[in-house]
Amino acid sequence: DEPARSVPASFAMVESEAQKWLDDADEARKAVDQYSSAVPTELVEYYAKKKGLSIKDPQVAKLIAVSTEEFLTRVLGDAVE
Repeated sequence: DEPARSVPASFAMVESEAQKWLDDADEARKAVDQYSSAVPTELVEYYAKKKGLSIKDPQVAKLIAVSTEEFLTRVLGDAVE
């Protein structure tokens, strides 16, 4: 028989941080789903396919579209300044 082992407190902290990260990721996913990007997902899928990439998950295409819009907004904003 092996002696009972207790879970170190640091493990509980890591588990808590992991759950917080998962909750934050889920919240971000929901926000992206609700956002209407100026960059159409069809455009993202077209250029991905043109470069040999296959995007099977529509949420990935949407995330890329939202990220592209954010990038362009920042670049254009900096150019105006």
